[in-house]
Amino acid sequence: MDSTFSADALIAVAIRHGDNDGAAISKRTGVSQSTVSRLLAGHTVPSLTTLVALRAAYRLSLDAMVPAEQAA
Repeated sequence: MDSTFSADALIAVAIRHGDNDGAAISKRTGVSQSTVSRLLAGHTVPSLTTLVALRAAYRLSLDAMVPAEQAA
């Protein structure tokens, strides 16, 4: 299974919450700044734990972060 994380969805919702950089996203979500940086750059696929943290912090759906057509 080749799933791709959609950083665009995370960036859009983070900006709406006033989180304009990786450090702010890290602070709000509890995800390490290095992981956030790799996610935003497209260098890693998030773990389920990371997805859950992002979802909880931003009320962002898992489908928005990992679109179904990419996860199949």
